[in-house]
Amino acid sequence: MILIIKKIEQLSDSIQIENITVKNLFKYQILANQSTVFDSMIIDRNVYKPHQKLWDSCYGMIFGDVNGKKFNNSPGTIKWNRTLLSENKEDLIKKNKTNNRHQFKQID
Repeated sequence: MILIIKKIEQLSDSIQIENITVKNLFKYQILANQSTVFDSMIIDRNVYKPHQKLWDSCYGMIFGDVNGKKFNNSPGTIKWNRTLLSENKEDLIKKNKTNNRHQFKQID
């Protein structure tokens, strides 16, 4: 597991496609859950804050009034990320196995 975490830490924080920067939020979602103690500061600093306008407006609207509250504020985003893996572990593993046949290349 330590080797996997080291590899994840070395991944690029973002990629640039013309004038659009795509931030690697998955990297920090994984790193926040790497130990037995969830690191909420990683989620706030590296997942919520870089895309705060999207979380607050767009994502909140996409998921509706009830679910939007989970994403359109820092505490909601932290809470959702804290339980994401534990509540969806089997489904995420299944999807990973299904999608694992695709090869993705990192763009520098």
